[in-house]
Amino acid sequence: MPKTICTKELLSNNIDNRKLQSIYSDVWHTLNQVMVQELVEKNYLELPILGHLKIIRFKRKVKIKENGKPNLPIDWVKTKKGWKDGILKTDKFIYHTRNWGIKIVWTRSRIKNIKVYSFKPSRTNGTKCNTGTINQLWAYLAKQDTNYLKIPMIN
Repeated sequence: MPKTICTKELLSNNIDNRKLQSIYSDVWHTLNQVMVQELVEKNYLELPILGHLKIIRFKRKVKIKENGKPNLPIDWVKTKKGWKDGILKTDKFIYHTRNWGIKIVWTRSRIKNIKVYSFKPSRTNGTKCNTGTINQLWAYLAKQDTNYLKIPMIN
């Protein structure tokens, strides 16, 4: 269990930089996790001064590209399992057949110099780790088959 550090110790100069950096890192990590959890559960997150984040669902238009492949995302779990089992050739893929997609949109406030910032949600260390925004969102959608209906659809 981590040692609790009191305010007096933080304000004094007796604490070394590694400990202070660890404290800051823990605080920011916890704050980010709370914000991501609220975004996933409510589909909306207000960021003071910076604007707001919104999760939206859109209708996917399936098209076949010039090379004969559809514009659908590949289901890598099923594809790799098919390759491993020998059911699927290595040049073939299994695609997701959902007719919807999900986007995280950042609506920025009108503030000077805010145009230089961008928001890129992370997966954080592969598909097994649930600390990233995208992985938490897909874990939430996987809990029930109808969770995707809670996310508003845009035209």
